[in-house]
Amino acid sequence: MDNKNLTIAVLGITAVILLVGVIIVNSQPQPALASAGPGIESGDYILATGQFLPDEHLLYVIDAVSQRMIVYRFDIRTRQSFSPTDGVDLALLREQAAQADPQQPQPRSGRSRGRGRGRP
Repeated sequence: MDNKNLTIAVLGITAVILLVGVIIVNSQPQPALASAGPGIESGDYILATGQFLPDEHLLYVIDAVSQRMIVYRFDIRTRQSFSPTDGVDLALLREQAAQADPQQPQPRSGRSRGRGRGRP
């Protein structure tokens, strides 16, 4: 076998190996990542939007007084109404985080978030 044929064989094997690598990487399931957009704060409520899947959007509603968060889901494909998907007690979550990591900063005492900004 001469150098030309050897070079072609090595390049062909390299191309096959790279093709198999690309197929393996692209066949792996992608992890679900949630992203949140900028929030809107009004009075005792904080609203933020996010996207869980390309066709699934989320609305996060945080009640600053009761320290609860509710997540609503909207599926663009079916164009159905918002449906609640999850609710979280933020005060309980904060307590659990403080127990797990004592260095965790504690919330400020006093008025709740959203109050005391010149509004009655």
